[in-house]
Amino acid sequence: MSMDEPQDENQGASVEFQNPSDFSKLVEENIAMLRAFVFRIVLNEHDCDDIVQDAFVTAYNKINEFRHKSKFSTWLCSIAYRLSLDHLRKKKRHIGMEQAMDCFHKIASPKSSPETLLLADEVHLRIEKELSELPEHFRMAITLVAVHGLDHSEASQIIGCTRPTLYWRLFKARKILEHKLGDLIA
Repeated sequence: MSMDEPQDENQGASVEFQNPSDFSKLVEENIAMLRAFVFRIVLNEHDCDDIVQDAFVTAYNKINEFRHKSKFSTWLCSIAYRLSLDHLRKKKRHIGMEQAMDCFHKIASPKSSPETLLLADEVHLRIEKELSELPEHFRMAITLVAVHGLDHSEASQIIGCTRPTLYWRLFKARKILEHKLGDLIA
């Protein structure tokens, strides 16, 4: 390519990220978000770590496919989403009560009173249980929008559905949770 020919700006950006030190900056910027995102899908720390690692490796290997039509984090989440779904389909696992307790105790405040911790444990376990029992497509919609705070466009892009479909999934997920958690909400 000669100096006079315009360079595809997507190609230039993708090649730039193939430099390991530049890509490591993207990892640092996105790892906490991606880990939280994946954990909400697979509900297991060890599986989460494996999937996050696989997502970054896949992103690095396919960086030339990133077209800059969305944010890098959205593209990365869509990779992690597909890997998570593949993982769940292979394992067909759901969260166990011990796993939920372990996870919650790691984030509970040590300054909380025992009564507060016990009540928080019970509420948290109940919410996690009901979320984990939602059909996968409803759980992902509510997790992306309500838990991770993504806007509807970004969430629908990650899931790979239209915005009206996302709205319908959110509506259905909220109705199911409202029915099952009514005594906590009222």
